[in-house]
Amino acid sequence: MRWGAPTQDSEVPVLSGAALFVRKTAFDQVGGFDDNIFLYHEDDDITLRLGQQVGAAWFISEAQVMHQGGHSSGRSGAVAALKAWHMGRSLVYTTTKHRIQSAYRRALWSALKQLLSPATIMSKRKFYKNRAFLQGVLSAHDDQGSGHQPCPYAIIRP
Repeated sequence: MRWGAPTQDSEVPVLSGAALFVRKTAFDQVGGFDDNIFLYHEDDDITLRLGQQVGAAWFISEAQVMHQGGHSSGRSGAVAALKAWHMGRSLVYTTTKHRIQSAYRRALWSALKQLLSPATIMSKRKFYKNRAFLQGVLSAHDDQGSGHQPCPYAIIRP
């Protein structure tokens, strides 16, 4: 799928989980969210399964969603690393699950390019983030993405 949202109502291969509406019967039919996916790509996974088992996904250009609360996590190196580890892990797990050709190799190449980029070398936060992304990619491959390897970047608050 090309970058950016379609300009008109369109059938699409995946939808963003930021605002994803699905009938409960269809959600239950595909088994709901995959417990092996935590943070990132759960929307890709469920959209693909819905498309295979229930029917096409549609982007509706006139639909509007208003977010009334919540907040983002901080911009610390620890938070960035936590998110990046799950991003790498979920990417490999989901693309492998859906038999995307060369999924692991592409994720690994992307992780290495990011880690070795000049922007990463110049930024401590980006270094920790991109190193964690690579570690997430490697962890998913090491255990075939079974979802049972603990995240080394857990943030524990008293």
